[in-house]
Amino acid sequence: MEKIEKIKQAKIREIIKVVLQDILLELHFNVSYLDEKLTFKLSIGDDGEIVAFNIEEKWLFLNDIKYDSFLVSYVTDRDADLFRLLQDNILNIKFGLEKTLDTNSCVIYYVKINTDRNEFLFFNNGDEGAYSFNSNIKDILNNDIYGYEWSDKPQW
Repeated sequence: MEKIEKIKQAKIREIIKVVLQDILLELHFNVSYLDEKLTFKLSIGDDGEIVAFNIEEKWLFLNDIKYDSFLVSYVTDRDADLFRLLQDNILNIKFGLEKTLDTNSCVIYYVKINTDRNEFLFFNNGDEGAYSFNSNIKDILNNDIYGYEWSDKPQW
């Protein structure tokens, strides 16, 4: 089974966030699927527009993520919005893809995760990771400037 298919059936066990002051740079989701442990990472691209996505076949821990200037921490109940994703079962994950104008390469602009309790959208908000939940997602996507298409995989 493909790793992306395992994520679509996994439970979110932990979330690690990487921030610089108040700027969200990365989210690492430690998930479990049957007896397997996987991590997928959502991060902002260097260009200030795209989202990067990566899967690892193990869990990441705080000491696995080494940055000098960034704060790396587990999401706790103090992070009210992200905290509500913990213990959710992922039902689906979709990638909002489009080709860039300059290089014509396929990139990710949005990642939408549907769980048994929430709908979560992650996007790059000009050098800052941003996210939204449930009813606010429609408003964000209605203001889209990229012309994305949803895909089940992070590339065409």
